[in-house]
Amino acid sequence: MGLYHAMRREHGPDAARGLARKILEQHSGNVSRAASILGCSRLCVRRARDGPLQDASRMPHQQPRKIETQLEKLCLKERKVTGYGRRRLSMHILLKYGIVVSENTLKRVLRRNGVQPNRYHRGSRTPKPLYDYTALLPFEEGQIDTKYIEDYGALGSMVFRLRKFNLPLYQWTYVDAKTKVRFLAYSHGIGRGHGTLFLSLVTLWLRSCGIGTALRVQQDGGKEWLQPDDAESQEMLGILREHWQVSVRTIPPGKKWLQGIVERSHRTDDEEFYRPHLEKISSTSVFLRKGQQWQDTWNSLRQHWGHGMDGRSPLQKLSESGILVPEKVLHFPVLLLDDVLRVVRGGNYLCTHYRFIDPSRGIS
Repeated sequence: MGLYHAMRREHGPDAARGLARKILEQHSGNVSRAASILGCSRLCVRRARDGPLQDASRMPHQQPRKIETQLEKLCLKERKVTGYGRRRLSMHILLKYGIVVSENTLKRVLRRNGVQPNRYHRGSRTPKPLYDYTALLPFEEGQIDTKYIEDYGALGSMVFRLRKFNLPLYQWTYVDAKTKVRFLAYSHGIGRGHGTLFLSLVTLWLRSCGIGTALRVQQDGGKEWLQPDDAESQEMLGILREHWQVSVRTIPPGKKWLQGIVERSHRTDDEEFYRPHLEKISSTSVFLRKGQQWQDTWNSLRQHWGHGMDGRSPLQKLSESGILVPEKVLHFPVLLLDDVLRVVRGGNYLCTHYRFIDPSRGIS
């Protein structure tokens, strides 16, 4: 190996070409003599003499299949804000901007710009499922929980729109463990009246749709839920158990992982509903309409990868169970619980914020 190539390998192209220029100066610009001393071709010496010290880029001038620069910058911006991987980032950009960017394209964009994927450490033990999913019937086991929407850590500055436009601050969620069917409601305040009302509405909806399975509902120890050690709660729990075949249990303190299904769905709410759509919402009626569309999208169209789902939607999973009216049960009306409580307590027009929603349409 000649001196030129050894210098290039060890110290880089700028050092090798700098040496070539010095030798040319020492020999009055004689290219043949410099090439002989350096052990390289005369073309290498001429390039060192006439061109830049650094190598030119090997990138082609014409790249018809390369993503546009502005779209690439948008992808990098959303990746920085959200921290998503290529799959969730692709869905996020589609939901927020209506732009289709494939996962493979995003993979190349992130790699080209030196963006490292997030690494999560998982224990070596195999996780134990919460339920025996093979023996579980649809709606036999459910989880119910409340989500505080005004979470700055999850949504950033978009949370200020909630109070600016007087939008609901609380989301009420019921999830069926077997099929991942979800029912949603919203409220401005939080209290036991809201929690009791939401549980009652879900129960009445399932019974009205012909679901006769005994229901077991799991909740955390929040004050908005019925408590077994409270006299008023015991009366309501007795009514649910005797007349509607609904049993309610509270998870032990410090074992939030037992609510893993509903808690994980709240993260998806942030990623696929609130982040892409909240900045476009400026009224309660639009908020509820978007919430209805999001619930119908979740139940009918969105793929799920939990235990036994294998990429199927809740509608597909429910259809496999043999229930006669699977589509009817999915379209639970998304209500503002404050409106319903106002009607119960004093009377008011319930349909202030509601209008007909076509359940066949996804979220837009």
